[in-house]
Amino acid sequence: MKENPEDHFLIELNQNIRIVHRICHIYFRDRDEREDMFQEIMYQLWKSYSTFKGESKFSTWMYIYHTVHYLADYVYDAIYYENKKKRFKDPLDQLESILRDMKQSMDD
Repeated sequence: MKENPEDHFLIELNQNIRIVHRICHIYFRDRDEREDMFQEIMYQLWKSYSTFKGESKFSTWMYIYHTVHYLADYVYDAIYYENKKKRFKDPLDQLESILRDMKQSMDD
């Protein structure tokens, strides 16, 4: 009997769910942001599950092709928003500001 795609997705996801939890915990200190990002990643994974061809492990597909790409978009949007808010003229000033903010949040 052939496994339906939803069942297969849930089995694979349950075996690899810690990856998403770890990533959310690393990138987001605020609990609400972590939960929002976790839900969004789950939604994106399910929405794009039909593209999983089984040419790699599910965990690899989940991590590289979706979790990282989605986080990259999220970080890009955050940088773009900060850039608009602070009106940086020099990209190096923007980078320095981002690194300073990241260091400060890690020290807190």
